[in-house]
Amino acid sequence: MGVYASTANTHKDSNEGELAGISYGVTEMQGWRKTMEDTHIAAIVPVPATDGPPIHIFGVFDGHGGSEVSHFCKAHFVQELPRLSHFAQRDFGPLLREAFLHMDDMLVLPSYQQELSDHKHNAVAPRPQPAGDGSGPRRIDEDRTATIEDAAQMLRAMLTIKKAMHTQAVHAHAPGAAAEAGDDAGSAEESSASPRAPAAASAAPGAALAPADEGSSSAAPAQEPAAAAPAPLPPPPAITSL
Repeated sequence: MGVYASTANTHKDSNEGELAGISYGVTEMQGWRKTMEDTHIAAIVPVPATDGPPIHIFGVFDGHGGSEVSHFCKAHFVQELPRLSHFAQRDFGPLLREAFLHMDDMLVLPSYQQELSDHKHNAVAPRPQPAGDGSGPRRIDEDRTATIEDAAQMLRAMLTIKKAMHTQAVHAHAPGAAAEAGDDAGSAEESSASPRAPAAASAAPGAALAPADEGSSSAAPAQEPAAAAPAPLPPPPAITSL
């Protein structure tokens, strides 16, 4: 799609002329593109006088991201028309379709690649806009340009981040989240008080309850008193032989 400018260049160039008794006018504006990419033609198709009245052709070729193709068509379109199969019948609808496809075929021929390269490197420079008093169109800022693909990629990234933040907030405030957290805490308490871990509680019976040293400079929080060791299980009943 080419590179767009941060502001539109609304400066207009207008011309008028006459072609074999037919008056015409042309107005062109660069718009959002960094350079002027479009071209126009106003010409008479070169045909012998014995082939009927002259054919006038007026047209605009849109650059669509570059000026080389539009300038190429301007240079060859009129001259190629008499060579096409529909020209003799002057059936202009099929003739124009045939001409457009013929231009596509010419663009990929090796013999025209140098000409296309020359058109590309000789692109028309950005057209200046009148400075004015600040109330008119602003000048193009060449340092603030971005492609459509760049803007779309940035928008997709922003939407992805926003969606992730929204999903995280929903999970954090969901009614089941607190219940699950409570269940986890309860499981942890049951695990610490189960008979499977008496060693940690009985390794130093009085250590957890001893007061912290007043001269200690440690920033670690004071440990909570360890849970009391569970009461020993009653001995199994004696088995008497029958």
